[in-house]
Amino acid sequence: MVPSGSVGTAAGDPAWTAALALAAGRGQPLGWFDGPPGGGPDDVLSAEAFASLDSTVRGAFAGSGLKWDALGDDLDAFTLCRAVPLRVDPSAPPGAGKGDPRIPRDPGPLSLTDSLCRNPDGSRYAFAAQVFGDRGRATSMAMCSLFLRRTEAWMFDGYAERAGPGFREYGFDAVVPALSGAGFSPRAWSGADGTMASWRSLLPKGLASDVLFLNSSGNCDYFEMEPKSLAPSTDIPVLRKPLALMMIHSFSLQQAGQPWTVGGRWLDHGVYSYVGSVHEPFLPAFIPPAGVVQRLSVLTPFLVAGRHWPGDPLAQPWRVATLGDPLMTMPAPKTLEALPGRMAPGPQPPGFDNVRAGARLALANSKTADPAAVPGLLAQATRGMLLCGDDVLVTQLWRYARSRGAASAAAAAAPALGAIFRAGTRAEFMDAWPLVKDPTGEQRDMLWQLWATDLPALTDAATVAVLKSALRGPRLDMDAKALLPAMRATEGRSAADLWVNDLIGRAADADTKRRLAELQAPG
Repeated sequence: MVPSGSVGTAAGDPAWTAALALAAGRGQPLGWFDGPPGGGPDDVLSAEAFASLDSTVRGAFAGSGLKWDALGDDLDAFTLCRAVPLRVDPSAPPGAGKGDPRIPRDPGPLSLTDSLCRNPDGSRYAFAAQVFGDRGRATSMAMCSLFLRRTEAWMFDGYAERAGPGFREYGFDAVVPALSGAGFSPRAWSGADGTMASWRSLLPKGLASDVLFLNSSGNCDYFEMEPKSLAPSTDIPVLRKPLALMMIHSFSLQQAGQPWTVGGRWLDHGVYSYVGSVHEPFLPAFIPPAGVVQRLSVLTPFLVAGRHWPGDPLAQPWRVATLGDPLMTMPAPKTLEALPGRMAPGPQPPGFDNVRAGARLALANSKTADPAAVPGLLAQATRGMLLCGDDVLVTQLWRYARSRGAASAAAAAAPALGAIFRAGTRAEFMDAWPLVKDPTGEQRDMLWQLWATDLPALTDAATVAVLKSALRGPRLDMDAKALLPAMRATEGRSAADLWVNDLIGRAADADTKRRLAELQAPG
């Protein structure tokens, strides 16, 4: 079998795990690119560093023994599994700067993945994408692309109230019936529903889709929806399952290595395939959703469907970035159902029953064990059921652990917290929260998002105190701004101002200090 793409990584980069999985899973040649990286994901790759990387990639393609120098031959995709800058100097890529009458020009950086794999005349010889992050995240991005089915597709149009044909073209009127007819389960928020209030109503208990098409505007640290409402990146939802994302937004991936940015939070929460932008691309740089879905219907890979293709003036190197596996497709459920039985959901993996049996055994043993051993057994049972994906049973185990005493409740709280968020109640989550000694960033997001719809009017002092103790850094101003009205309502303006003063002293950078100081202005 002739492979469709190639993969490159570096031995010292933790994303080599994704490279190995994608090379093995898709039968692709794997190259080791161990030269100087030229910076991290949030830097801008210099022209010299780009030229070196581009030459290495070209050499790997040329040395493969396969046809590679034009689209439609053997190798048409490249995945760079390495933490190099997502942005490049605008003078670097061949073919950059040719111009398009729809796009104002400025000297900002371009996307690395839109700049790689170009011939000297700027034509594309392969579609490039990138994976970066620690071993766990990188491996997850590869495995989700290889093995997950995608059946639920959600669409949220933050442009819904905007006038003009340019914005209407990016709506979902034609997309919903197309997806439904192919067997997907689509949901759309548009028109009067495409508002910030509707978005925040999705945050408690987490986002439950396989694919999301999202239209918004804003910067790398906030996004805007109608009616002209701004939300910080902390309103990027916790995910109930891994997500493929196509986000029309100007700067979502500008600093994707930082958890306080829009793109960074999506990636930390479990987005494994992402079409976004590293700098202001202007709306025509994105493919309208109806065009993307039409391409997906003929098994065009998800990331490739989000690109301008040869013949379009915007097929030149520009600012849309693609993260994940460039060969991942989105077969229609009706197509999969019509295939032979080998495509039907198979039995659980060999270790699955052992995990569930081990969890049940630990639970059974806890009922007769020495009291000192009970917390550990209940924690073991909770972790096992969590691995089996049974949130309802995990929540029931938490209730049982709580009935067995404080030590058992504390032991089970950390592994159960995500399941309680998804399947339990707000009260149960608030009971479990104080027992988790060192909450993760995602667990802090769960806490805040449980209260996303109530924060502006929150008057419960105990809840305010819990939220105060769980601020998410380093951009402390984001949570402070959200919580300040509740602080003033429960503790008074003077106490709230003293609290903000304390945060100013704790803030790590001048910009955050300035934003916090602005919160104290009269009004």
